[in-house]
Amino acid sequence: MRIMEILFYLGLFLYLFVVGSLTGHVDYDFFARLIVGKTYFQTGEILKYDFLSYTPTHPWYDHEWGASVLFYFIHNNFGDIGLFIFKAISLFITFFILIQIIKLRRKALEPDKKFPIFNFLFFFVMLQPVFNLIFSLRCHHFTFMFFALWLYCLEKARLEKNYGILWVLPLLMIVWSNIHGGCFMAFGITGLYIIGEFLRKKPVLPYIYTFIASFLLMFINPYGVDYVTFLIKATTMHRTSIVEWQPLFGQYYLFKFIKFKLILICIIALSLYKFIKAYTKTTGENFVKRTFEVWNNIDKTKFLLVLVMFVLCFKSVRFITYFIFVLIPFCYDDFYSTFEKFRLKDSYNRIKELIIYAIIFVTFVLNISVRKINYSNFHNIFPLTEIEFLIENKVKGNLLVPFECGSYAAYKLFPDNYIYIDGRYEEVYNPDLNDVHLKKILLCEEGWKKELNKYHNDIMIIYKEYPIYDALKINQERGASDYYLLMESRKFALFMKKDVYEKIKKPVIIPTDERNFYDKTIWNTNINWMKK
Repeated sequence: MRIMEILFYLGLFLYLFVVGSLTGHVDYDFFARLIVGKTYFQTGEILKYDFLSYTPTHPWYDHEWGASVLFYFIHNNFGDIGLFIFKAISLFITFFILIQIIKLRRKALEPDKKFPIFNFLFFFVMLQPVFNLIFSLRCHHFTFMFFALWLYCLEKARLEKNYGILWVLPLLMIVWSNIHGGCFMAFGITGLYIIGEFLRKKPVLPYIYTFIASFLLMFINPYGVDYVTFLIKATTMHRTSIVEWQPLFGQYYLFKFIKFKLILICIIALSLYKFIKAYTKTTGENFVKRTFEVWNNIDKTKFLLVLVMFVLCFKSVRFITYFIFVLIPFCYDDFYSTFEKFRLKDSYNRIKELIIYAIIFVTFVLNISVRKINYSNFHNIFPLTEIEFLIENKVKGNLLVPFECGSYAAYKLFPDNYIYIDGRYEEVYNPDLNDVHLKKILLCEEGWKKELNKYHNDIMIIYKEYPIYDALKINQERGASDYYLLMESRKFALFMKKDVYEKIKKPVIIPTDERNFYDKTIWNTNINWMKK
């Protein structure tokens, strides 16, 4: 391995670690993952029914149970730094595989062209606008690795006619489907390979066999047939009220992801440029014939992969990451060939890369030497002081808490408090509980008081931006509310029923708002099945 190649991989890993450590966010449901993992290690059981909520639930088909076990093992044995290292390693493996796809494609398709295959610029451009989606710690990091490996095996089979490697994929599906429900991405890209190779008039049976075998081996799981049925239902479900499932150009994200949207514009422009360039080289008699000539000459499998993932980006921001993971290996050469005339000489390119690697190395050293590497960015996303109030005052009762914060609340408060709902959404709840009932309450839509009284809600922690915050305060001032505002922070407010408040031992303890306290206690929980 050449020295520049070693430096590239080292620089890539350090870059991933630095950016990952600066992004100290975890998925809203990460605390539910720790509950599942802890339960497994202490009891040997995989949870199949919810025990955290007081609202109606159904059997729990946990499509992230495997990731939960692994996450708990890492955090329990290696702490925060273990999670950061895992994130960096998993992303490095993902991008290492994507680089192997680039090398594979260049060797098979354009072996005579010399593009800077270990150039860091392309990866930085692709990653930078969406780093929150990639670097926030969540179960998707496992799917990132499996997705890249699946893509590599499909592309190697296609380019080298090495169809034997495809039999690795059904075995991979056994693991993937038991770690994360994102395994259905595999069937999507395999289906695109089937269509693409059919259009190219190439063998498709190996891909069809792989598709069928992978699907059948999904039935090897703790839940049996019901698990696969659930995954199919969850994959096709419309999650209209879940933010991360909103369309890229919808109302919520209209003025977000601006950098990524600029990249999309550049991709469209580059695609048009490539089409015009290919079109001018055709010899057809009219536009239709010349266009068909361009179509006959393009790589249809690559075209379908990029196009479908591009379209999925518009449907939901959840697919942006996978679009990037397709774009990097399949459009790498397109990017550099477009600017081939302006490419630096090899000697200048090495100097440029050495400067980039030096900056990354210095940033890494400074990052780990001047600050503590831990997860502490929860102050803006979770109601820390409100929940601490319930803990210190030993308040018991049912807690209505925002959808996003339910997992954290359950982790901190069980068994004294049960939650209304959390981000497990389709896993244990009827989606109407969030999409209809909770939405109606928080937005004070017609009939909200009836919905509020439908379940026995003793305590409420809500965002102050919700209409119900003002409605409850106004009703309290008029003496017409069952709920009383006890405390509030910058984003959240804590309301409690009078009879629950009267049971609190007086004087009431007001929790601290110092960050250091919560940094030290963020992972504390009373959930412990080994207690006698």
